[in-house]
Parts: sequence; C-alpha cells; structure tokens
Amino acid sequence: MMKNPNIIFPNAFDLAEVLNECLKRSDLNQFLQTKGIYFFNAPQEEVAKKVAGLFLDYDDLEVIRQNAYKNVSKKVLSGFNLKSNSIFDLKGIYEDLRDAGTLSTKGYTLNTLVKQNISGKIVYRGSITYQSKKPTKMAFLQTEEREVYFEMKEIDDKYWQVEIDGCKSSDGKAVQKLLQEAVKGKNIDIDSIDIDKLSVKSTIEFFDELAQNGMGNEWLLDDVARLTFKKKEEEDEEDEEQNATSEQLSGITQAILEGKNLRDNTFVRTSEDAGYIFTAMTYVFSNKVEGKRINIRAEFKGSPKIFEVSLEGYQEKNIVGYEDCFSKLAENENITYRSFFWNRAKEIFDRLKR
Repeated sequence: MMKNPNIIFPNAFDLAEVLNECLKRSDLNQFLQTKGIYFFNAPQEEVAKKVAGLFLDYDDLEVIRQNAYKNVSKKVLSGFNLKSNSIFDLKGIYEDLRDAGTLSTKGYTLNTLVKQNISGKIVYRGSITYQSKKPTKMAFLQTEEREVYFEMKEIDDKYWQVEIDGCKSSDGKAVQKLLQEAVKGKNIDIDSIDIDKLSVKSTIEFFDELAQNGMGNEWLLDDVARLTFKKKEEEDEEDEEQNATSEQLSGITQAILEGKNLRDNTFVRTSEDAGYIFTAMTYVFSNKVEGKRINIRAEFKGSPKIFEVSLEGYQEKNIVGYEDCFSKLAENENITYRSFFWNRAKEIFDRLKR
C-alpha cells in the first residue's frame, strides 16, 4: 500500500546502481525470494539491472532503501583500556608522539583533539586519518584514506577507556596500534577483549551472558538471529566460518529464554565437543517501555581478532507490529546502544577471562 503519495521513484539506472553498490547480495537474494524470483550464478551487477526493470511498488522500494541504508551506514564500535600502576597524562603522551613526528612516519595524521569535563571525568574526543591498503598485487590501486573517530574516557588517573566508532575492523586496529606506539616504554598496558583469553567453555558463557544481560534490565531478549562459529584451530581461516541453522537458533533462543545454561543445549554441546568456538552472535532485544526493538551483533573479527559491536536493525512498534525505522535512528542513540553493550561485554569478559 502506498504510504507516501509524494514519493519520488528512482529511474532504472539509479536503482540498478543502488542494488549493485549498496545492497549485500544476501539481502538482494532475500528480497527477490519473497517475490518468488531466483537467480543462479549471475553477477550482482547483472541481477541489479534486471531487477531495476521490474515493476516495484512503494513497499518494495522501502525494503530496498532500508537494506541499502543499513549497509552503507554500518558502524562498528570497538575499544580497549589503558592501565598503569602510576598516574599518567594521556593527552601529554599523545601530543609528545605527534610533536616528535612519529605519527606521520607511521602513516597517521592526528586531527583535532578536544578535551571535555563530563561529570567530573576527563574525556578527549578526536580522530585520526590513516592509509588502509588491501593485500593485493596491485596494492597501489587498493589504497584508501580513512578517518576514524575515537573517545578517550578517564576512569581514574591510572585507568583510561578508549572507544572507537568506525566502519571497519581495521579502524579499531589502527587506533589501538597508534596508542600502543604512544604508550611504549611508559609502563602502561593495553587491556582489550581478547578471544584468546577465553576458553571454549568461557566463550560460550560470554555470548550466553550477553544474551541475558547485554542491554540491561530495560530490555528483553526476543530472539537470537544469527550465530557464527568456527574450528578453534582454524580461527584465522575466513572460509571456515559457519552459521547455525534456523532450527538450531530456535533451540538456542528457547534455552536462553528459559534461563538454561546455554552449554546444555544439544547443538552447543556437540559443537563444543567437536572443537568449535563461537565468534559472533546477533541478538534481538525489545525495550519494555519505549516500544523499540534492536538487532545488535557482537563479533570477534579479523586477525588478530578485534571485538566489535554493530547495530544491524532498529524497529519501532506501531498498531500492527514493528516497523523498520533504522534510517530515522539518531546517531547519538545508535552509538549509545553500542557503547552500553560493549561496556557490558567488557564486564562479562573480565569475569570470565583466564
């Protein structure tokens, strides 16, 4: 049904470009399957051109728009802590590094760093620019300049927390690598959420506790939308990644909702015995009061693995159910959800690490 009579329909060329450049192939396939359309072994560019020539109504275009928006607007939050046995001045360390010219020789540019006092605690907000290169034979054609925003919070004068709001796992790694250089030789340790410090048993418990406590008492777990796992000895092999089936996810969700130990679930126990380790889970939480629902993903990604949190969906309740409103979500609310979840993950990790 037409919801907005003033909608401007894109021409076929523009629509094909969006379908090819802004949608994941899995999302495009899922959209087409709802219409009984299947393409086999066809490049996405070719599929996009054919779909752009179909008759699509407002609701079809809204599904495409929401999927495209989520893909191009994806943000991942990662972080780590800086700990010392003595008082240290993080801003001074950072500026010394910049003034010494080390930043430029390492391929980084320090942009504006702003100091704020929030509830008696010091917070620095800033960004760095770095060169990201893809490992190909023609690397000079695969280089992009990336700007990454971060926030450094004073927990106390010996303990700082760093949060990075990026678009790729490489963003978090770039900031962590930079600050490792900044604190080198200053008796300051970097404390991150490291999957290697969790046993297989503890990793399962980590994701289990996030399902129960990741968003606090105001939110309820509705579903586990996705679970990714791989062989422990093959963690660095991207092609070994596997996802649980819908039936397996249903059993996992039911076990969590019933308050059972996730390791007692048959699929989870079998996976653990076979040497598989969980690396990512997507949770669906609903707010008890505000009529909102979010899909939030917790993931250990890359090599070395960075723990990151991303928001994959946002819906608001109406008279018939939930409506996808991701494009209406304010940026500060988006990062608040991810920051809260990451901090709960850090608390859980600190209890479980070996």
